[in-house]
Amino acid sequence: MRRLKTVTEITVEKVRCDIRRQLLQQAEVVACTLSSSGQQQLVDQIMKYEVRFEVTIIDEAAQTTEPSTLIPLRYACTPVCMYVCL
Repeated sequence: MRRLKTVTEITVEKVRCDIRRQLLQQAEVVACTLSSSGQQQLVDQIMKYEVRFEVTIIDEAAQTTEPSTLIPLRYACTPVCMYVCL
């Protein structure tokens, strides 16, 4: 049987959600790995609050696979800059 959340748990959850929203909306740069950019929690926050990114930068692009580079592109950013360190 599922336990009901207490008022305190609900309040803490709401505060955390508000903090995440504010951070995403006010951030000038959001840095993460390719795979973590697809984490469901991050995706949900970005979609829910309609956060828009101006550009996607993929560092060390020569070390990644093509499918991994598609993960952050789901946020419909253009342009995409891929950096290759030789």
